[in-house]
Amino acid sequence: MSIKNELTDTLSVTFYPKVKPFEYRTDYLINANSKEGFYWTSEIGVNVLDLINSVYDSILIAEKNGSFIIKFNHESAINCNINPFNDSYIWESEIIKGSNPTNFKKNPTETENFYFRITEENINK
Repeated sequence: MSIKNELTDTLSVTFYPKVKPFEYRTDYLINANSKEGFYWTSEIGVNVLDLINSVYDSILIAEKNGSFIIKFNHESAINCNINPFNDSYIWESEIIKGSNPTNFKKNPTETENFYFRITEENINK
Protein backbone atom coordinates (compact mmCIF):
# COMPACT_ATOMS: atom_id res chain seq x y z
CA MET A 1 0.00 0.00 0.00
CA SER A 2 1.21 3.50 -0.80
CA ILE A 3 0.26 7.16 -0.50
CA LYS A 4 0.72 9.48 -3.47
CA ASN A 5 1.35 13.09 -2.47
CA GLU A 6 -0.01 15.34 -5.23
CA LEU A 7 0.57 18.54 -3.26
CA THR A 8 3.35 21.10 -3.64
CA ASP A 9 4.76 20.54 -0.14
CA THR A 10 6.23 17.58 1.74
CA LEU A 11 3.89 15.52 3.93
CA SER A 12 4.79 14.05 7.30
CA VAL A 13 2.86 10.78 7.71
CA THR A 14 2.59 8.67 10.88
CA PHE A 15 0.89 5.27 10.90
CA TYR A 16 -0.47 3.81 14.13
CA PRO A 17 -0.42 0.00 13.85
CA LYS A 18 -2.80 -2.30 15.69
CA VAL A 19 -0.01 -4.68 16.72
CA LYS A 20 3.23 -3.69 18.44
CA PRO A 21 6.09 -4.27 17.93
CA PHE A 22 5.57 -3.55 14.25
CA GLU A 23 7.93 -4.81 11.55
CA TYR A 24 7.59 -1.76 9.24
CA ARG A 25 8.48 1.90 9.63
CA THR A 26 5.67 4.04 10.98
CA ASP A 27 6.95 7.54 10.15
CA TYR A 28 7.50 8.85 6.62
CA LEU A 29 8.23 12.08 4.81
CA ILE A 30 6.64 12.06 1.37
CA ASN A 31 8.00 14.70 -0.97
CA ALA A 32 5.75 16.78 -3.21
CA ASN A 33 4.47 14.91 -6.26
CA SER A 34 5.87 11.55 -5.17
CA LYS A 35 4.62 8.21 -3.87
CA GLU A 36 5.79 6.24 -0.83
CA GLY A 37 5.00 2.64 0.05
CA PHE A 38 4.10 1.93 3.65
CA TYR A 39 3.00 -1.73 3.81
CA TRP A 40 3.78 -4.87 1.80
CA THR A 41 2.26 -8.33 1.83
CA SER A 42 2.75 -11.48 -0.19
CA GLU A 43 -1.00 -12.15 -0.21
CA ILE A 44 -2.46 -12.12 -3.71
CA GLY A 45 -5.99 -10.87 -4.37
CA VAL A 46 -6.32 -9.23 -0.97
CA ASN A 47 -9.09 -6.69 -0.40
CA VAL A 48 -7.33 -3.38 0.31
CA LEU A 49 -9.95 -2.23 2.86
CA ASP A 50 -9.66 -5.51 4.76
CA LEU A 51 -5.88 -5.17 4.71
CA ILE A 52 -5.61 -1.57 5.96
CA ASN A 53 -8.28 -2.16 8.61
CA SER A 54 -6.49 -5.25 9.91
CA VAL A 55 -3.06 -3.57 10.10
CA TYR A 56 -3.63 0.05 11.23
CA ASP A 57 -5.71 1.89 13.83
CA SER A 58 -5.18 5.35 12.37
CA ILE A 59 -3.05 7.57 10.14
CA LEU A 60 -1.95 11.14 10.83
CA ILE A 61 -0.82 13.40 7.95
CA ALA A 62 0.58 16.91 8.37
CA GLU A 63 1.80 19.26 5.69
CA LYS A 64 5.41 20.22 6.38
CA ASN A 65 4.63 23.96 6.32
CA GLY A 66 1.96 23.38 8.99
CA SER A 67 -1.07 24.51 6.99
CA PHE A 68 -3.17 21.42 7.82
CA ILE A 69 -3.39 18.14 9.73
CA ILE A 70 -5.45 15.17 8.52
CA LYS A 71 -6.40 12.21 10.67
CA PHE A 72 -7.94 8.97 9.41
CA ASN A 73 -9.35 6.19 11.54
CA HIS A 74 -11.93 3.44 11.13
CA GLU A 75 -14.86 5.73 11.97
CA SER A 76 -13.98 9.07 10.45
CA ALA A 77 -11.68 11.38 8.54
CA ILE A 78 -10.78 14.76 10.03
CA ASN A 79 -10.03 17.63 7.60
CA CYS A 80 -10.36 15.36 4.57
CA ASN A 81 -13.31 14.30 2.40
CA ILE A 82 -11.96 10.77 1.78
CA ASN A 83 -11.11 7.96 4.19
CA PRO A 84 -8.76 5.13 3.16
CA PHE A 85 -10.25 2.91 5.89
CA ASN A 86 -13.78 3.10 4.43
CA ASP A 87 -13.76 4.36 0.84
CA SER A 88 -12.77 1.61 -1.59
CA TYR A 89 -13.24 3.92 -4.60
CA ILE A 90 -10.20 6.07 -3.63
CA TRP A 91 -7.75 3.17 -3.89
CA GLU A 92 -6.03 2.78 -7.23
CA SER A 93 -4.13 -0.29 -8.32
CA GLU A 94 -1.03 -0.75 -10.44
CA ILE A 95 0.78 -3.89 -11.54
CA ILE A 96 4.54 -3.76 -11.01
CA LYS A 97 6.63 -6.18 -13.06
CA GLY A 98 10.09 -7.19 -11.96
CA SER A 99 12.33 -10.20 -11.61
CA ASN A 100 14.14 -12.15 -8.95
CA PRO A 101 17.27 -13.37 -10.70
CA THR A 102 19.12 -16.46 -9.51
CA ASN A 103 22.50 -17.78 -10.61
CA PHE A 104 20.86 -19.74 -13.43
CA LYS A 105 17.82 -17.80 -14.67
CA LYS A 106 15.54 -14.80 -14.25
CA ASN A 107 12.29 -15.35 -12.40
CA PRO A 108 9.71 -12.77 -13.52
CA THR A 109 7.46 -11.38 -10.79
CA GLU A 110 4.26 -9.38 -10.75
CA THR A 111 2.99 -7.51 -7.72
CA GLU A 112 -0.07 -5.36 -7.21
CA ASN A 113 0.33 -2.03 -5.46
CA PHE A 114 -2.66 -0.15 -4.06
CA TYR A 115 -2.35 3.57 -3.43
CA PHE A 116 -4.52 6.56 -2.61
CA ARG A 117 -3.89 10.21 -3.42
CA ILE A 118 -3.68 13.26 -1.22
CA THR A 119 -4.77 16.20 -3.37
CA GLU A 120 -5.91 19.78 -2.79
CA GLU A 121 -9.46 18.65 -3.61
CA ASN A 122 -9.40 16.08 -0.76
CA ILE A 123 -8.41 18.52 1.97
CA ASN A 124 -10.94 20.42 4.08
CA LYS A 125 -8.97 23.49 5.19
